[in-house]
Amino acid sequence: MKKLMITVFAVFMLPLISLAQLSVTGKIADEKSNALPGATVRLNGKTTKTSADGSYRFTNLRQGNQTLTVSFVGYQTQQKSFDLQSDQTIDISLSPSAFLADEVIVRATRASEKSASTYK
Repeated sequence: MKKLMITVFAVFMLPLISLAQLSVTGKIADEKSNALPGATVRLNGKTTKTSADGSYRFTNLRQGNQTLTVSFVGYQTQQKSFDLQSDQTIDISLSPSAFLADEVIVRATRASEKSASTYK
């Protein structure tokens, strides 16, 4: 009887263990397929950065609706929603964002050799 109870318990627990072992992987690149190392990737409260080849990985995820958000300086932030039922690979291509700024004026002062004070 004791062995039967352990077997029944194990059979019911096995599906629960497998629920938390899904993963999402992928690569982040620009429109020309150049990797974007250091891009920020967020997935439902978890955050990671892409590696030198633009790849990322999230593990121990639960099934259900997920929202992946990718951002990188100089590029438009992109979001993708999906239903996670099995391990998935999601590659994302980011578009450059137009950055328009006002003109920048740079001024400098240099003391001459004969001036009363010098700058260090």
